[in-house]
Amino acid sequence: MANYIDRPIYALQASGIGNDIILHRSIEEISAIFIEEIKIVQPHGPYHIMAYCFSTAVGLEIANLLLKKNEIVNFMVVDTIADHNQLFAFSQTKARLKGFIEALSKNPRKSLINIIRRRINRHFRLTLKKDKSNHEEKKAVSLRNNYLRIYKNYNWRPYNSTILLLMTKTWNSWVYTAIIESWKKISTKNLKIISIEGRHAELFYEPMVKNTSKVLNECMQDFESNIE
Repeated sequence: MANYIDRPIYALQASGIGNDIILHRSIEEISAIFIEEIKIVQPHGPYHIMAYCFSTAVGLEIANLLLKKNEIVNFMVVDTIADHNQLFAFSQTKARLKGFIEALSKNPRKSLINIIRRRINRHFRLTLKKDKSNHEEKKAVSLRNNYLRIYKNYNWRPYNSTILLLMTKTWNSWVYTAIIESWKKISTKNLKIISIEGRHAELFYEPMVKNTSKVLNECMQDFESNIE
């Protein structure tokens, strides 16, 4: 992405796997540490915070903490539900089934391929968990499991500013609606939805990353032009 956006981009990582890993106790703890690192590079805003996939909890917490410090924040979410666990709640069983039938009726071949792909990925994840021979793999699994644990326990607090939600149109209608509604519950001021081309898993890979970067760059420029 850095090849397509003409400004510094910084990625934040909770813990590496080189030496001793750090198993943080909460999303709040990770976010506070990240803000310290952010302010070393840039002491004051405006800040552009982008969240994607399971980083949404950390992204939201960072944005909220920065707002508390009276900083100017542009919080951008890329094609991801606020709380991923909502998709698997028992109360959503009927909606999930409806969404699956809808996807299957529109494109049976593609739906079956996606099911097979998910099962293969799940198999390899389970195999990785059972593998005791690779020390770094065991560290990676520990970090992932710890993050999923603290993600599940995170308190999704309201966000008192505008959220930019970049959305692809490749989700079935139930998931697409669920993603939007999840962020409507979080944003107390405004949720701005921006269409973006591509599939969720491909947005930050070539060749789609070029278009993703273009849309993100436009979002940042538009935000900066409206700062009073």
